[in-house]
Amino acid sequence: MSSFFVCRRRRVLNAEGRGSYRRQVARWCAATALVTVAVLFSAPMKPSGAGASPTLLPTASSEVGSTVRAPSADSWDVLALRPMGPTEAWTWLSAANYSGTGPYAEAVDLTLDGGRTWLDRTPPPLVKASMSRGIEQLAALGPSDAWIAYGAAGSGSPQTLMFTTDGGLRWASAGRLPSPYCTLQFLSSSVGWCVANLAAAGTDAVVIYRTADAGEHWSFESSGAIQGHPGTKGSLPTACDKSVTFSGTTDGWAAFSCPVGVPPLYESTDSGRSWQLRSVGPLPPGYVSGDAGAAWTSGPVFAGAEGAAGIYSSSPGGGTVVFVTVNGGLTWSASPPPEEHARWLVDVVTARTWKLYSGRSVLTTTDAGLIWRRAESNLSLPAQAVVDYVDVNHGWYLPAGGAGLERTTDGGVTWQAVGLPTLS
Repeated sequence: MSSFFVCRRRRVLNAEGRGSYRRQVARWCAATALVTVAVLFSAPMKPSGAGASPTLLPTASSEVGSTVRAPSADSWDVLALRPMGPTEAWTWLSAANYSGTGPYAEAVDLTLDGGRTWLDRTPPPLVKASMSRGIEQLAALGPSDAWIAYGAAGSGSPQTLMFTTDGGLRWASAGRLPSPYCTLQFLSSSVGWCVANLAAAGTDAVVIYRTADAGEHWSFESSGAIQGHPGTKGSLPTACDKSVTFSGTTDGWAAFSCPVGVPPLYESTDSGRSWQLRSVGPLPPGYVSGDAGAAWTSGPVFAGAEGAAGIYSSSPGGGTVVFVTVNGGLTWSASPPPEEHARWLVDVVTARTWKLYSGRSVLTTTDAGLIWRRAESNLSLPAQAVVDYVDVNHGWYLPAGGAGLERTTDGGVTWQAVGLPTLS
């Protein structure tokens, strides 16, 4: 984390430096305090897009079926992967080996057959991107509903929002994001949030906006204390890093990452306007020492009153623990994996189905930790792996650097490379 304001956190997508110019600009899109405060506490608090009529933009080939791209290796870097099901996924792609000068190719593609073929769903204005106009975010709810935010990379200028409800055959303009620093997430075709994490000098102030009309208008919900502003009543504290997710139309969770002790977990039941600290039971002995902390690996996943979320401890004797709740998140208790104090990466697929992996080892439970099954994989996953399972058997893996995709249909025992679209 930089020492000043940092806009949305983005994964370092290419350690080898391919396409590094645009990614470095996007990664280090820091703004001055005065500009940031002016953006957050003036215009973005008002609904954006007021009076605007959505404009339908057909894709380059808007017929049913659209442009089918044949798989090809090393054509693109994958900037974002959004798995929507066992065979469905959206990708946001950028041309590999970009030198940092002039226009470059960019694409949003959709697969419905596990990556055997890709459908080009890129809105025509964004086919050729530049530093002054390129895709900045991709959010998706399913194979039909998706959102794109685009604008100048890392400039702090407003981002324009587009959405589709027919799998990208046509895109409609939905006005602008309420802040250039917020990250999109949608819970339905109309209800969503844009959450900004603004970090400075060891603090992380969270600013939250909500939409009820697919992003055409936004309402300001809350803000932590920042640059002389005390923050709104009931807002999240600024201590520690944190990630905010929403599990219902009014229910949100803030999962903390702290350098010392057990990380807190906060819940909102009013769309993010106010937050309450929930009771998280102690970690098993030895998981957290006095001078080392821990982090929630993601927001909780719920099925009714049951929920689960992982915690990773960086202590010398630490490891991974899954915490569970049976009362809707009011209280949480630890459920250690069978190999305690091991540093497993964790993907909570459902409230009862969890996947833990370390190197070639895979642990699976489908009953909230009562019974575990161990398997060996053909692929050794690195410590920073990003794996997203959509059910107990089907998962997607985006390697660090974004150069390629992998997919499993047998719970992680066998991973197979997914061909990327041909660069056109």
